[in-house]
Formats: sequence, structure tokens, C-alpha cells
Amino acid sequence: MSGGEVIALVSVVVTGGLSPYIASSLARRAAEHTSTLAREDELRSALDAAGIRLTDAVRTFEIAAESAQGSVGQAALAPLEPQLEQLQMNYVRLAVRVGVEAPETSVYHAAIETLRTLDADLWAESRGESSSLQVNATVRLSKVQQLSSQFFEAASSRVGPKS
Repeated sequence: MSGGEVIALVSVVVTGGLSPYIASSLARRAAEHTSTLAREDELRSALDAAGIRLTDAVRTFEIAAESAQGSVGQAALAPLEPQLEQLQMNYVRLAVRVGVEAPETSVYHAAIETLRTLDADLWAESRGESSSLQVNATVRLSKVQQLSSQFFEAASSRVGPKS
């Protein structure tokens, strides 16, 4: 065999031997990329749902607190518990996807706990057990608004546009 024939033979052997490896490597990378995109899309969906639910809950609590001037009717408080349950479900989704220590999860949890405290205040007022509701409600709603902003900032940092 001449030198050219050896080079041609080695080229065919190397190319033929590496082609399945290269193909499988590329397929594995493509599958990993697709999986990553799917997880990112699922996380974005969970963050969107959590943000929408938090915004809805804040508005529901604002309305309940506004109607508390004078006396709180227990019927006005009925929508609060389902809101808290929905917030809790979104918290679990976030915790599973990014962990309980993630900034967006921890501020979301803090917002839920603040709303739970406000819920307790509103129920106490409805039973005539509290007289400082308006001050408490204003402070707690302000805190929840701050936590909501922190949640949206953290969520945007995680899945927002890349610079």
C-alpha cells in the first residue's frame, strides 16, 4: 500500500468509527437541550401562575380590609381562605422547582404568611376581638406589596430576558 492509500484507509476507519459516537453525542446534547427548555418553560409557567395568584389575593385582601371599616361581615371574609389555599399550592410548585431557599420562593412564602396574619386579624375584627384592624391591615398590605415586588424581581431575574 502506498502512503496515500494508508491515509485514505485510516480516514475511512476513523470517520466510520467516530460517526456513531458523534451522532449519539449530538443526539444526547439535543435531548438535554430540549429537556432544559421544557424545565425552563414549566418554571416560567409556575412563576407566572404564582404571580397572578399573588396579585389576585392582594386585591381580594385589600377589598376585605376596605370593607372592614365599621364592621367586618364574615361573608366578606369568605373569599380569603380559598385565596390562601391557592397561594399555598403555588408555593409548593415553586418549592419543588427551585427549592424553598430560592429568593422567589422565600418571599412568596413570606407574603403568604403576612396574608395569613391579616386574615386572622380580619376574622378577629369580625368577632369584635380587635380594634386596631385598619392600622394592622395597612401595615400588612404594605408589607405584602413589598414582598410581591421582591417576588417579581426574583422571578424576572430567573426567567426573564437574558442580557
